[in-house]
Amino acid sequence: MNSIEAGEERRTVKTSRRGWVVALLAALLLVGVGVGWGATYAHSLTEARHYQSAKHQVAVERARTAAARQQATAAQEETAQLQRRIQQTVGNLARPQFVLWNVPFNIKPRGFAVETVPDTFDLTAGVHSRSTPVYAFFMTVDQFACWSTNVCPVADTARETAHVQHGYSIHVKNFNLGEGCGGWVMIIYNQTEVPAHITGSISVTRNPAAHPTTGCL
Repeated sequence: MNSIEAGEERRTVKTSRRGWVVALLAALLLVGVGVGWGATYAHSLTEARHYQSAKHQVAVERARTAAARQQATAAQEETAQLQRRIQQTVGNLARPQFVLWNVPFNIKPRGFAVETVPDTFDLTAGVHSRSTPVYAFFMTVDQFACWSTNVCPVADTARETAHVQHGYSIHVKNFNLGEGCGGWVMIIYNQTEVPAHITGSISVTRNPAAHPTTGCL
């Protein structure tokens, strides 16, 4: 082998080695890129899952918050409606008011009607008779038992009654002897020989006394 052939052979060997080295480096580079891309892709998938999970959780919490707000709004509206009903029905809860009677009725000649005065309440009345004047007065339970059974003379009982009124229209403002006693009644008495047609209303307002009042002493 001459020197020219030997030189070409060495160049061929060197060229082969360079090609092999370049191929090896390229393969390593591709492997590295592949590994790096795979890791990046896996990380991206994990982050995407975390993002979707967080997004879902936010949506759930928003839905819960909206539902809680709706429930709170509904509860507030129910409370407001209840307060309005209470106001319309009994007024102030500290001093509730109740209507005992507001339906028209007739009292026969020489007859009477009775309304009890609740304990711890003041009584207010507006009574109207269209046909004949009537009496209205208050008695204790003992007085009423005596008067209604004719055991006691009417004149004697009348002297012991309270707030006696007579006429076609009778108005009682805050009869307060029931504030500390549950032993009072209101009488509407028709002393004439014709029926009395009665209209109006009777109501009571809670106003408890700190001690017993007349009628229970």
